[in-house]
Amino acid sequence: RRIWEWRHAGGAHLYNRNPKAIPYDEHYGWFTRALENPDVHFLTLIKAGYPVGYVRLDQGNKTAAVSLCISGLERGNGLGSAALRIAQHTAGQLGIDLLQVEVHSENECSLRLFRSMGYEEIASEGSFKRLQLKITARGDINDHQT
Repeated sequence: RRIWEWRHAGGAHLYNRNPKAIPYDEHYGWFTRALENPDVHFLTLIKAGYPVGYVRLDQGNKTAAVSLCISGLERGNGLGSAALRIAQHTAGQLGIDLLQVEVHSENECSLRLFRSMGYEEIASEGSFKRLQLKITARGDINDHQT
């Protein structure tokens, strides 16, 4: 339920490919299927013992799509960059060479975050920009910082 709430907090869902508010029952069905899928990796962000967001990797062959969501109360507190460093480390451990993300062109905070982490824009389609990051190191989390 928290993930569903985070997705809708402050109108964040308006920047998704599907900008409509999703009924909780639909979300629950999707989430249950995603948890059962071995190619979907959820990493929960914990701060002071409480979940405050997640980063998800939808793994393909050597590529993964990145999805990031931070609790409305925690946005703007630097958790996004920490979450992406952990996601990059996890991707390296999974043998993923390339991370990609689609960001709404009006979502300036997310664009700034991904660019600051070394993601480069490779395409633009409608209201969305596609960015990617090549994973070059497989070691410590600090190896992935830009």
